[in-house]
Amino acid sequence: MAQVVPIAAWLLAATVSAQGAAAPLPEPPPAALGEPAIQSPKALNAAMLAVAPAGPRLVAVGERGTVLLSDDGAKSWRQANVPVQVTLTAVRFVDDRVGWAVGHLGVILKSTDGGESWVKQLDGVQAAKLVAAGGDERTKRFVDEGPDKPFFDLDFIDAQHGFAVGAYNLAFATNDGGDHWAPMPSRLPNPKSLHLYGVRAAGGHVYIAGEQGLLMASADGGESASSCRTWRMI
Repeated sequence: MAQVVPIAAWLLAATVSAQGAAAPLPEPPPAALGEPAIQSPKALNAAMLAVAPAGPRLVAVGERGTVLLSDDGAKSWRQANVPVQVTLTAVRFVDDRVGWAVGHLGVILKSTDGGESWVKQLDGVQAAKLVAAGGDERTKRFVDEGPDKPFFDLDFIDAQHGFAVGAYNLAFATNDGGDHWAPMPSRLPNPKSLHLYGVRAAGGHVYIAGEQGLLMASADGGESASSCRTWRMI
């Protein structure tokens, strides 16, 4: 499971070259990735960006890591515990207990208790390194640019297989409920790295929509996210 890297650990990453010159320190992760969302009555007035059902419950997500829960058909709301302070842009539940939320700074969160509490599975620091490990120059820039890229949407085939998409061709898939996320950019027919705004899995197909009229589909993703290797433009 993804863990926030303490600032002290980042300082220890500094090394000394053979000539005795200190190597540049890597930039520390943004504080919003390591600080829990503030519990406050003002959360009920936060800007909320998405809502999804978790069984009879409604789960809404929004700015500064705010997650609100309603068990009475949206008549009243209460705040959930969230480990980050980044804006959350989308949320999906596969049943009344298990769900995910995505947002800014490359964050993916998971809940196994109907949205009452969340754990971080991925952030932009880790996402950039995973994308850069793909090898080509176009993806290596992710590390240099930092963990700034947001996820805009996600969808799950079932409790194990899911997808998350975002800015500049940011796209990840999981086959194990989010314990591990793998990048997909090199598979997608998106050479301009256009933003990806929506993803849906239906009937054995996976569809991704993006800017400038971009529409992509894969017909081999119904059984396993990793089998979603062939994409075509629509």
